[in-house]
Amino acid sequence: MKDTFPIMREIIDGRAPCYFISPHPDDAALSAGGLMSYLSKRTKVEAITVFSEGGASPYTLSAKRFLRRSGAKEASELYGQRREEDRRAFAHIGIIPQMLGFVDGLWRKRRDLGLVRGLLARIAPELAHIYPIFRIHLASNVVSEDDLGVAREIALRLRSIVKEKNAVIFCPLAIDTHVDHVLIRDVCLDNFTDVVLWSDLPYHTRHGVSAHVIERMTIGSYAFSKEQETKERMIREYSSQVNGLYPDGIVPDTPEIYYLPRRHFAEKNDKKP
Repeated sequence: MKDTFPIMREIIDGRAPCYFISPHPDDAALSAGGLMSYLSKRTKVEAITVFSEGGASPYTLSAKRFLRRSGAKEASELYGQRREEDRRAFAHIGIIPQMLGFVDGLWRKRRDLGLVRGLLARIAPELAHIYPIFRIHLASNVVSEDDLGVAREIALRLRSIVKEKNAVIFCPLAIDTHVDHVLIRDVCLDNFTDVVLWSDLPYHTRHGVSAHVIERMTIGSYAFSKEQETKERMIREYSSQVNGLYPDGIVPDTPEIYYLPRRHFAEKNDKKP
């Protein structure tokens, strides 16, 4: 594992704008806050939070458990707090995050329920949701076909925001994690040329990631360890989540890990004369 990665010099020398695409409030700060802080002093850095809204009741059992752990009674209350946490966190590095307002996967509902399913969903809300059970569906790493429309909408929004030809997109590696991370990774890889993948912290340090899968997807790994004090201050702003993420209250000084996607590396080589 190297302590620098080749695209860094290209970003700084060319003052390439960098867009960090965060599935939820806190994801970019947790996984890439140090690099965001470092680059924000050298070039344009934007934070875009995609899934920044909860959903309407009735809630699934998984959603109710998530609300209890977060100390909130309603999804609207929780996501209002999470958006404000995102703003406070990025204020430490002089960035105002853009909130795209898409509904978090835990709360996303099917668009066409049908009459019978719609009636039954009043009693069993799971029937109305695309990912009704967290451990089985949201943690499956498989994006539902019911989410393809959402993916297209997100792609359109991101392309309307990222205008520069030399922009660099940062997004999750998304292996063995939340479906929303997978969806955002795939949208970014499908719609942008220069993409850097970040290791999803703290999840990858807890559960590990298959080296074989990483090798199949990426070219090399690169560690970044600067700006850790600033990053910890950012993470502490996510009060609704930090206790669940770090039950002992200690935010470990863990290097951020970045990867270049293999398929983009191959595409660039194919285009060389």
